[in-house]
Order: sequence, then structure tokens, then C-alpha cells
Amino acid sequence: MAFDWPRLLLIARELADRADEASHRTAVNRAYYAAYGTARVRLVREEGPIPLGVNTHDYVWRAYFRSRDRLRRFIGKGGYDLLRLRVQADYADDISTLDLDAGTAVILAERTLANLASLE
Repeated sequence: MAFDWPRLLLIARELADRADEASHRTAVNRAYYAAYGTARVRLVREEGPIPLGVNTHDYVWRAYFRSRDRLRRFIGKGGYDLLRLRVQADYADDISTLDLDAGTAVILAERTLANLASLE
């Protein structure tokens, strides 16, 4: 059975509502992977395997962002925005807006998942 990537968003929502930094950082991460995992699975289903040796995160979001379809481009933009937030949450030592970033990541992931679902 395939992993249900959107379920990670449930965890992200719970963590975003907490008051501690670790929860907020993890909320951003889980929101990102809910969207990324879903987008990657769909892209592979539509276009085949991702080439070896590439940055899969960039490959997935670029494939959507470079599409001629407006909704797919919006998905790619949302994915890149989520990626930026995730990298910052995972690696930056001091983030003054982390509580806001956690909420923003959840909203962006919700939109990205809804847009991916509407492609079907």
C-alpha cells in the first residue's frame, strides 16, 4: 500500500498550533512533505521515473512551474515557496517569524494539495 502523503498535513496542523519552536519547525517540514510527496507521486505517475542524479525536489517543482497550464504553474510556485520555508526551518538557527511561517506552510500545503487534486 502506498504512503498517504497528505496525512502529514494533519500532523503539521497540530504542531503549528503549539507554542514551541521545535513544533513550528516540524510543522513547516511536515507541511512541505505532504505537498512534495503528493506532487512527486503524481508527476511520476504522469511522466515516469525521475532521472537519477538530479535534485528531486527541484525537478518536481520545476516540472509543474514550467508547465503551459496555469494551475500547474501555480502548484510549482507554491511548491517552491514551501521549499524555501522548509529549508529555512530545517537549517536556519534563528527565525523571528517561525510561528507565522508554520501557519503559512500549512496554508500553502493545503492549497497545493487542493490544486493537485483538482488536476484529476
